Amino acid sequence: MKDWQQEVHQPVVLGNNLTTGIMITYDFLRPDNLRLYQKQAVFTLNMDDLLIFSLSKASPISAAYLQIFSDTLESFRTA
Repeated sequence: MKDWQQEVHQPVVLGNNLTTGIMITYDFLRPDNLRLYQKQAVFTLNMDDLLIFSLSKASPISAAYLQIFSDTLESFRTA
């Protein structure tokens, strides 16, 4: 991957304060020179398991898509 750009990690909450994690935001150029933009919310559930939510686009992530992603994280519930 070329031209990797990453923002500082931000804290993120899953569901109604079920757990906290980090939001990773980055973009890069693929070998075909298409830039991809990604956000990942990473939560450590225990010493062995991670829960990762990803949002990927071939254009910058708009406020509307970021809101959908945030709403998805907030709506998470356990069984």
